[in-house]
Amino acid sequence: MEEMIQKVRQKEIVTLKQSAYLNAATSFIWTGAPFLVSLVTFATYACVNTHEVLDAQKAYVSISLFNIIRGPLGMLPMMISNYVQAYISTKRINDFLNAEELDPNNVTHEPNKEAPLIIENGTFSWGEEPILRDINIRCERNSLVAIVGSVGSGKSSLISALLGEMYKLSGKVNTDGSIAYASQQAWIQNATLKDNILFGRPYNKTEYEKVVDACALRADFSMLPAGDQTEIGEKGINLSGGQKQRISLARAVYSNADIYLLDDPLSAVDSHVGKHIFENVIGPKGLLKDKTRILVTHSITYLPQTDKVIVLKDGVVSESGTYLELLDRKGAFSEFLLQHLNEEIVDDEDLEEITDQLESTPLGEEVRRISRSKLRVSESISESGSERIINGSYQRQMSIASQNSMRSLKKMTKSTELLKQDTTKVKEGKLIEAEKAETGSVKWEVYKHYISSIGVWLMLFVVLLNITYQAFSVGSNVWVGVWADDNDTLINGTVNTAKRDMYLAIYGVLGIGQALATMLSNLLFAKGTIDAAVKIHRQLLHNVMRLPCAFFDITPVGRILGRFSQDINGVDMRLPNAFQMLMSTLVRVISTIFVISYTSPLFIAVVVPVGIVYIGIQRIYVASSRQLMRLTSVTASPIYSHFGETLSGAQTIRSYKKQDDFIEDSERKVDVNQSCQYPTIISSRWLAVRLETIGNLIIFFAALFAVIERDGEPALVGLSVSYALQV
Repeated sequence: MEEMIQKVRQKEIVTLKQSAYLNAATSFIWTGAPFLVSLVTFATYACVNTHEVLDAQKAYVSISLFNIIRGPLGMLPMMISNYVQAYISTKRINDFLNAEELDPNNVTHEPNKEAPLIIENGTFSWGEEPILRDINIRCERNSLVAIVGSVGSGKSSLISALLGEMYKLSGKVNTDGSIAYASQQAWIQNATLKDNILFGRPYNKTEYEKVVDACALRADFSMLPAGDQTEIGEKGINLSGGQKQRISLARAVYSNADIYLLDDPLSAVDSHVGKHIFENVIGPKGLLKDKTRILVTHSITYLPQTDKVIVLKDGVVSESGTYLELLDRKGAFSEFLLQHLNEEIVDDEDLEEITDQLESTPLGEEVRRISRSKLRVSESISESGSERIINGSYQRQMSIASQNSMRSLKKMTKSTELLKQDTTKVKEGKLIEAEKAETGSVKWEVYKHYISSIGVWLMLFVVLLNITYQAFSVGSNVWVGVWADDNDTLINGTVNTAKRDMYLAIYGVLGIGQALATMLSNLLFAKGTIDAAVKIHRQLLHNVMRLPCAFFDITPVGRILGRFSQDINGVDMRLPNAFQMLMSTLVRVISTIFVISYTSPLFIAVVVPVGIVYIGIQRIYVASSRQLMRLTSVTASPIYSHFGETLSGAQTIRSYKKQDDFIEDSERKVDVNQSCQYPTIISSRWLAVRLETIGNLIIFFAALFAVIERDGEPALVGLSVSYALQV
């Protein structure tokens, strides 16, 4: 499995490499473009006008203007990239928004006092091919209707058709009244046992206690440390299959609906618990005796107590009628019973009960033969020394189920204590602890690990290339000043073409050096950061795949997905961009301060207080911004968890008409996340305003000192002011 994930990851890495190398190539173009503009401008001016030379005033005014357009030109490829990403994302979102939705008219809700469930000439499909054909069903009010059939005959699909979850190709479906649904695979929320049963309904102690007892949950509650306040893990991971089925059934019963669609709710419980639930909940004397019930089941012992039996075969209703009517016909229902007895593993006690039920029917002789054959096999196994399942009382079965629950809980508690080595302990009954944001500065070990993943020598070489780029940049501007101050380029009113060509050639070489240094720096840095992303993802996946199962009991899937999606995306994209921007900006600021201080030594007196103010602002910003980003990351995990949980239980949610509640819950979680995201953006603007003020102060003092030191060289003054304008 780990290898399969790595193969998918490798495809993503290939795309990241292509994107990184393309960005490196575009950086060469966009870095060279502004310089090429200035080179062509100076060359045109110098070559066309042979009687005038390039002086400091013209040169540095031009350079300042070129630097103004350098920013937008540098932003252009980034904007194009962002536009492409936004376009692709919008297109993918539109594919979901424009996807075909469930037709609300698949099921009508016309009042019908006699038959609250009707399907007339219904044909249904999950795609193009019909799964259910020519379905005609009529369920009388307050009746119990069983749906039986072999595996794959369409029983669960019929329940889905009644819920409006299938495509209706033809016919009519009508339901009159509220619906409760218990799915074949029980859907459990990451909440307490009580909240799973209430499912948003008001708490009524009397009704609640009745439901708990009827669904055989009392023994399980008594063995849990917090009773029904015990938290259930995602998808009921810390519950057995039978416990999940009983909780799902209890949710349906407590909803007090008019119609109950029960998709084999007794399949995961043993026969004694199943009988208890049927007698106290589903059967003619159960809590739902005055409700309309459709029961999909493989337990044929319950069929005599039903009002009607519908037999499905290959997506068609082959027979329907009462239990005795179908036995008299000796048709598809009789074939199903015999096939079930021959192929399915039936408990000895159930086998005897079935034999007694069918004794006086046309199938009596055949059933007795099958029963004798199965009993001989059972006795043979017993004599050979194999273990037999001893049929105990319902209380004994409940004790075993409770012991299993207790063992599961003890295992979960023990693993939790191992996972949490600090002094904090999981609160009683609380399975999943809320994710807490880290506080304080990022530890140096984190930076050290990331840089070592990139490669220390590669990182040093990238820094050296950034310094080289700035050296070429400063050198080209200084060279223009040397050219402007050279009085020997104009001899007797004529330009010295040899010197002019030399200045242009060296200026061009310095510009090419800038572009090559930028491209090489981007290429090497892209290779290093992609290698680091591969290593970090591999280590993360390797560790997660080897964690104990209890870790997944107490950790929401959304939290894990957040690490593998949002955080890995940060390592893939955001972190490399931030590091690259940090290096280039740091080198540019140092070179700017150096140039201004070299041309105007008085500026050094301003650098120190401005630097102190800048550091103070940065400390305030970094502390708040870092914590806000942590909160943003922490509040994103519940969104993923809730979204995944909602998708897995979409059919159940729709059957109970709880869509709006889940949408509101999701929106609340998104609002919490955005309440952290918005201050992050505001803090960035707060920083930008103050940095703009500091930049304006630097420009002011650079120009002021240039005016004060009037004896300075014009070229150096122009160089100082032009660099100050870049801050």
